[in-house]
Amino acid sequence: MAGLNVLIYWVAGTAIVALITNIPEVRAAAAAYLPWAILMPAVSVWAYTYDGIFLGAMRADVMLVAMLAAFTVYMSAIFLLLPVLDNHGLWLALTAFLSLRGITLLAFYPRLGRAITLPGSA
Repeated sequence: MAGLNVLIYWVAGTAIVALITNIPEVRAAAAAYLPWAILMPAVSVWAYTYDGIFLGAMRADVMLVAMLAAFTVYMSAIFLLLPVLDNHGLWLALTAFLSLRGITLLAFYPRLGRAITLPGSA
């Protein structure tokens, strides 16, 4: 689904914006940030996929650790990048946040597999 979303935004992003607004200034602003909207599904899919896995395994403690690490990086990126890159800095910070959430949860994933025992197995 993430790949399909990337493809849709890549191929039809400007047409989608044109359906939403006919204001030239808004279309121009949207065009400037469209690459971020194209990239975001590919980056965020891992964070949300692993969120579902860890929620289903009732391991909110691991999610908390991943969230705190990602949030620390996000806030640092906001303070460092926003003054320099304006709204692109915000998009970059959000991309870093979602990337790090996916990466940290991926790092914890093997431990989750070892911690779960199936009924009938011992």
